[in-house]
Amino acid sequence: MAGDDEVRDGEMDFRKIGETMEQGRKRRLFRYSVDAFLDVLGQVTGRKDIPYRCSQADKRAWETFVERFGDGIGETFIDEFVRFGAQSWFNSRTEKDYSRTVRYGWIFGKSGIGRWERFSGETRRRMVRKELNGKLSGAAYGGCLTKLLNTVRPVEESFKAEYHNTSRGLMWCVANTSLYFHKSRHCLSCDYKRNCMDILEREYPKLYKSRGYGRQ
Repeated sequence: MAGDDEVRDGEMDFRKIGETMEQGRKRRLFRYSVDAFLDVLGQVTGRKDIPYRCSQADKRAWETFVERFGDGIGETFIDEFVRFGAQSWFNSRTEKDYSRTVRYGWIFGKSGIGRWERFSGETRRRMVRKELNGKLSGAAYGGCLTKLLNTVRPVEESFKAEYHNTSRGLMWCVANTSLYFHKSRHCLSCDYKRNCMDILEREYPKLYKSRGYGRQ
């Protein structure tokens, strides 16, 4: 029956939207993890504007990270993971200077996961306090990362312009951007901005609050 076909088509669309959102979530978390890695590296070493390009090995490390931790991955978990990973390479027992050689994959890859799982949560936090005390901002990734995520990024603006003001564009933005941002002219003029804000609040509550929305 035609009605049954319509229901099935609708269900397919719903699944497609869900799949797109999950793919977009993983892509955005990957970008977040890279930004977090560079932010912590900058704080620990005192370096600014670190030029860094992810290698294929770095991307494979992220895939390993996702396979291991799955749905438990979020911004807070990444924050804690990067901090602990950083102290592995910048601690009082390290004789070599890794400030210009440490790679993203060293933190998020198989070895980094092994180091993380070797200790309890309390022990990991104590190690970070001991080894990186005074080098990191008190809040999880204050300065650089917060500024980066609250800046209009040309690459995201290009994505937002591609299917602007269409339902397809909403799915496109879910997959490729950090979602609604009031400083983006494309977001301000989009009919789907309310839907986009709802997704941002649900999927990335820290970023939602960082951008000044909702309760602080």
